[in-house]
Formats: sequence, structure tokens, C-alpha cells
Amino acid sequence: MNMATENEKYEKFLKKYHLEELTNASDLESVRKIYYENFGTGLMETGLTIQNSVWNKDIKSEDMLMVYYLRTIMEQNFIMIRQLERISKAIGGEPEPKKPSKMEEYLRKKQEAARNEK
Repeated sequence: MNMATENEKYEKFLKKYHLEELTNASDLESVRKIYYENFGTGLMETGLTIQNSVWNKDIKSEDMLMVYYLRTIMEQNFIMIRQLERISKAIGGEPEPKKPSKMEEYLRKKQEAARNEK
């Protein structure tokens, strides 16, 4: 029986999702959390059944699994946000703000005048 080490399983996970090139420490920590959440969900069905009977009989294991999956999605979103931030900086950041149109300037002046009247 070929038992892969925990590190080999983690490396396989990185390759599966093409994450092996990440270098940012925050990204790597998020990926590790995602890995353990995904690894843990396979064991959760049994664990949640026991946990729910001890702590709170009203919680269904399906509901708890949904929480873990949502947490994983949240971590993935944070990775994407950080990656997009680095991409933005690499290409020169955000473009100069556009000049407001005459209508936008007119509305802004009207709003300022209304605020000053109060």
C-alpha cells in the first residue's frame, strides 16, 4: 500500500489547482487553510454526527459542511483579491480618474449648494 505523506498530498493539491507558483506568504497560508478544509470535509460527516449529538442536536451535518465549503470559497476569494491587487500594481495601478462630465459637475455643485443651505 502506497501511503503518501501529508506534504506529498499537499503538493498534489497545489498542482491540481495550479497553485504551485504562489510565493506570497499570505496566499500560501490561505491555500494551506483551503487544503485542510477540503481534507477535513471528507472526515466531517462522521465527526459532525458525533459533534451534533453532543453539542447541539438541531444542527444538521449538511449545514455544517456548507459552512466549511463557504469558508473555503471565502479563502479562495481572498487569494483572488490579493492576486488582482498585485496584477494591478504590476501594470501600473489604476488609471487616472476620468474628468467629470458637465452634467456630473452640475449635479455635484447642486449637491454642495443644498448641503450649504442647511
